[in-house]
Amino acid sequence: MELVFRQHIRTEMDLHLTIHKTSNLLKDLGFPTIAVAKLSTSVSELGYNILKYAKEGYFNIEFV
Repeated sequence: MELVFRQHIRTEMDLHLTIHKTSNLLKDLGFPTIAVAKLSTSVSELGYNILKYAKEGYFNIEFV
């Protein structure tokens, strides 16, 4: 696996940056708009769970 980026999630700003980076990466890779929206929503949900339950964590995006 190849790590594309790793984002430390401690604040909502960190999460918004992660969502933005993920969306841009998916668009650059040619994913359809609906797939970008669905995956960005998944990143958002996972990130908010990190903030709510763990208070902080990491989000890794990797090529497999």
